[in-house]
Amino acid sequence: IAESLRRLSEPEWTPEEQSVVTDADEFKGLLRALGVLRRIQWRLGQAGELLLPASPADVELDDVPEKEAESLRGWHERAASALADTRDRWEMVEALLHGLHLDIGAWDPSASFEAGGCAASGSAESS
Repeated sequence: IAESLRRLSEPEWTPEEQSVVTDADEFKGLLRALGVLRRIQWRLGQAGELLLPASPADVELDDVPEKEAESLRGWHERAASALADTRDRWEMVEALLHGLHLDIGAWDPSASFEAGGCAASGSAESS
């Protein structure tokens, strides 16, 4: 996605050509999908912060056999690396969207139920 957005921002595209692309229904659907992906990425990041240790050294695995402990440490490292990579790539996508003056809609993570922003009585709005 980032590469496609990067190509769209290249100087050989005239403003009229960019407009034809960004006004297309398929592209508008892509922007809606990016809004959904933003929420998924945020939720996975929250899960990672809750479930993954800040550092593999922080995990006490004294009672776990060494082979399994090493496997778990490796899994933690790969998962943390993947989450960091996802955050970096998302920041790139957001910068490209901003540079192209494209909007995927407003969203406040603090209003989501995971962040405690949803009323206990229930809300008609989805997060």
